[in-house]
Amino acid sequence: MSRRSSRTFLLSIAFFGGLILLGSPGLALAQSYKEVELEVAGPWAYVTDPSDATRVIVISPNLNHLMTAISGGDANAYSGQLGAGLYSLAFETDPCAKHRPVAPPKLYDIPTTAVPSATQDALGAKNKRVAISLPKPCYYESYLESHLKISTGAIDERTPEGNYTIWMVLHYTIQTATTSATLTGTLDSAATFKPVTLSFQNNATPPTSSAISLIAYYANAGEDYPCDQHSAQHFDASMTLWEQTGMYRLLPELESKGNQSHRYNYNSATCPQAMSGVMDDRMLSADDVLQKILKIRAALDQPNLESATNLTKDLKERISPLWNPRPPVEVQKDLEDSINTLEDLRKHREAFPKPWIPQFLLITQHAHSPGRADCHAAQLNIDSTVP
Repeated sequence: MSRRSSRTFLLSIAFFGGLILLGSPGLALAQSYKEVELEVAGPWAYVTDPSDATRVIVISPNLNHLMTAISGGDANAYSGQLGAGLYSLAFETDPCAKHRPVAPPKLYDIPTTAVPSATQDALGAKNKRVAISLPKPCYYESYLESHLKISTGAIDERTPEGNYTIWMVLHYTIQTATTSATLTGTLDSAATFKPVTLSFQNNATPPTSSAISLIAYYANAGEDYPCDQHSAQHFDASMTLWEQTGMYRLLPELESKGNQSHRYNYNSATCPQAMSGVMDDRMLSADDVLQKILKIRAALDQPNLESATNLTKDLKERISPLWNPRPPVEVQKDLEDSINTLEDLRKHREAFPKPWIPQFLLITQHAHSPGRADCHAAQLNIDSTVP
């Protein structure tokens, strides 16, 4: 999936308005059906539901990604967050109809036969994953893909590049009268999850048909253009969840807008290839950045600017390591100029001009990553769940 600002890791049900007439000789009335697309975008893994062989579970570590469920299929419209837990999306399905040719899945296969307990361990990994049980589809389709290099040894120019699905479409046949699905769940926190009714809604962007979306999206500030370590970290977390070790992975450099290139940085000191067992916990979400800036602006109205100065310095210290190798030049300048302005005003015991308050740190506010749903980590197929 090409990287676009404010894009989401997505699980959506999109309805294509087809009419299928099923019946037998002498049947007075034909039943009307339509095709359903369950779209799964983001670094999810697929495994057969151990408690119900007619269902499949999609599961993903909740490290550095947030999951949410919304009506509609627009990956840019994500909001909210599902807590770590086990969920079930319920809707009635009908016998599968014939379908057009589609692009086959391109998932990274993780055979867990050597670790028989891997599925139960992954589902039982409380506070470390979000899992959603769904009806098994009629067929699967690869919708969007990314590329990266995966190996059991160190990666160099000779290592082949692989294409992997990061947005899968699961197709179903359902009755035309179906207008919604129900999401239920059991939270790891033991809090009560109130069932959510999600309605099928049309979107102006693909998929354009009626949809329900369950999205995994990256919501942290900052970007790593040379290495795309955010995607690499989620791949590592997925490997750890499925008890896989000894893997090497390298993602291509990102362009200035966050899109993948086909250039790879083979300097392992700059872009580590080996799986990391220690994840970066310095996450600072896009919303965190906004809240910190709003707090600083509120402090600008105080007679003493000491609090605003200290808060701005803290923001600079927290936000700088989130970019690799460093924040964009305009962000660096905005932070430095802001701190210098506050220190100069304090030195001369002057108040901050009130008309300027809404403009304070405005460049930093808009320059950080506002979140996206196009992590480039590969989707996974566990024990050949996906044909």
